[in-house]
Amino acid sequence: MFSGAWRGFLNNGRDLAVSACKMGAVVVQIAGLNHLAQTYLGDITKISGPSMQPTINKSGDLLLYETRSVRNNKLKPGNIVIVKSPKNPKETLCKRLIAMEGETVEIESPYAPGMSSQLFVPKGHVWIQGDNLYNSSDSRSYGPIPRALIIGRAFARIYPFSQAELLKDTLQYKHSKEHLEAKARYDLLIRQKMVLQRTKLSTSLVKAELHSLRAQINALKAEEEHEKLDLYTMTIILNYFADSE
Repeated sequence: MFSGAWRGFLNNGRDLAVSACKMGAVVVQIAGLNHLAQTYLGDITKISGPSMQPTINKSGDLLLYETRSVRNNKLKPGNIVIVKSPKNPKETLCKRLIAMEGETVEIESPYAPGMSSQLFVPKGHVWIQGDNLYNSSDSRSYGPIPRALIIGRAFARIYPFSQAELLKDTLQYKHSKEHLEAKARYDLLIRQKMVLQRTKLSTSLVKAELHSLRAQINALKAEEEHEKLDLYTMTIILNYFADSE
């Protein structure tokens, strides 16, 4: 009787072990499929914080991202990308691509609105910025980041449901409003200066033409006076010979 109970216990244990192994295999398969999906297709991620406002809500949005663009080197300026933080690899960031390797990026001066400096993005790196330039830690503080830190390209917001939409690729947030306004005023001053210089040049040309025309008129007058003098002289000579006869 005891041996039969023991045999039943062993059978139950074996069945539980087999079931556990099967469940473990299923879990491994699911984990493997999930890893493959994340690596070769994409995934869903939650992004929160102020750095991507107004594109991404500060309270947090669920974004869909794909990885094919990263693998096939199809990323371009204006894309919204999910990246590993260059300061903390365990942290995931959402930023916008501003410049690729080999490109030159214009960096605003924090002290003189409208003025900027140029920086060359080295090979294997990209330049990223948050859409909210007033409250974003990005390449402006830690420089170009390795392209290998890019996880995928975010292309859609799926939550909140009321704001579900495809995300736009744009560079409209590349510079602050103050910088653009100051640069526009500076460009206007440059154009006005060029117009003034062209006006001065045109005035100088007109003066030169008038001077040349005046010289020609004076030359004609002198020639006319000379002809009158010759005619007067000839008249005197003729009268002289006429009186002699």
